[in-house]
Amino acid sequence: MALDPLQGNYPDETELNAPTSQSGRVVCFPQDPQLLRRQAQALMEQSVPAALHSAPMSLQETQRVLHELQVHQIELEMQNEELRRAQRELDAAQLRYFELYDIAPVAYCSLDAQGMITQVNLKAAEQLGQPRSGLLQQRLTRFIFPADQDSFYLLQRKLLQSSEPQSCELRLQRGDGSHFWAHFVAQVAVEVGHAVCRLVWTDINPSKAAEHALAHSVAEFSTLLDTTHDGFWRVDAQGRLL
Repeated sequence: MALDPLQGNYPDETELNAPTSQSGRVVCFPQDPQLLRRQAQALMEQSVPAALHSAPMSLQETQRVLHELQVHQIELEMQNEELRRAQRELDAAQLRYFELYDIAPVAYCSLDAQGMITQVNLKAAEQLGQPRSGLLQQRLTRFIFPADQDSFYLLQRKLLQSSEPQSCELRLQRGDGSHFWAHFVAQVAVEVGHAVCRLVWTDINPSKAAEHALAHSVAEFSTLLDTTHDGFWRVDAQGRLL
């Protein structure tokens, strides 16, 4: 899946944590050892004929049962190998995802229901002037410029009301106290059964600086026109007065 921060194309948490075999089916790993043991005992009882527990068997019957157990053992070994292969594929997929997440040219982070940062990439840490470990479990509002706190609150409110991606522009504050303008895109996602807010932002400080410089130039020019004693005419490309 291609990662498009502006469209919100992120790998889903269930896609990362559900291993699949090469045939495409989902492989489930038992988590409870006691449950695994009960399942193994049930399989053994199904595999061994009842005659094995009730009366002595003939040589032919014994050979047949032994053959079934050997086949069953091979099946288990094949299943174990399939699980190991699926786990290797899952590990490789997770590694690719986190590498892309970390080297992305834009900032990513995830917030829980309390607004705490649960995931953050290297670009976000770099722009905020903080080590990544120092950002985890911190409120993002701590890094939002005080005058723009309301803008971030409204972004979250609209996001929860509509569940559609929302965007805004606000200033983020670095660790050294300086700040920069950022364009935010937010969307709701589900991770491990819980709703989270996924944020992407890009540094738009250069464009904001250009806007400010242009507005300043326009204001100076307007002041010059208003205060000069010389006459000015506005004409179009054909020299006609406007």
